[in-house]
Amino acid sequence: MKKFAAVLLAGGRSSRMRTNKAFIKYQGIPMWRLQIDKLVKLDPEQLFLSVQQGAEFPSGPWSFVHDRSTELGPLGGLEAALRKTHSDLLVTLAVDMPRMTVNCLSDLLEQSGPAGTVPLLDGFYFGTAAVYPIRILPLVERILAGKDRSFQRLIDEALRAGVMNAKKIPI
Repeated sequence: MKKFAAVLLAGGRSSRMRTNKAFIKYQGIPMWRLQIDKLVKLDPEQLFLSVQQGAEFPSGPWSFVHDRSTELGPLGGLEAALRKTHSDLLVTLAVDMPRMTVNCLSDLLEQSGPAGTVPLLDGFYFGTAAVYPIRILPLVERILAGKDRSFQRLIDEALRAGVMNAKKIPI
């Protein structure tokens, strides 16, 4: 099996929901716990939990990482984890994707080599459930310095640069 790190992206402000969605229960389990357990099952070398400064989560087999600014969105969590990882690859999973499976993440990891892999469904890249190569960090930093800080923009540029591949997911 490949050596890799993993990060749960749970640092959002949840402003539309007015409550931290990481703690919303899905099938009786807080979403953050459901998602972190999936990442644990992948057996990463390092496991990160990307949360806001001051957020209260229990300790576990993970390290906490924080965005350098609260205005960066989920790309800020990706950047924070990329800066801390010692692995060549980083698996990301958003806290609000409870239907993502361990098998799907494992398949993405298996298909990744020097380039990362992102799911593509009906023309949309699911960048918050993907595998990124550590060498994408300078591109992430450049995207974060601009106005369009979307995963779509990051993935478009990463595909053109050959550091990511897209995997079409059947509907």
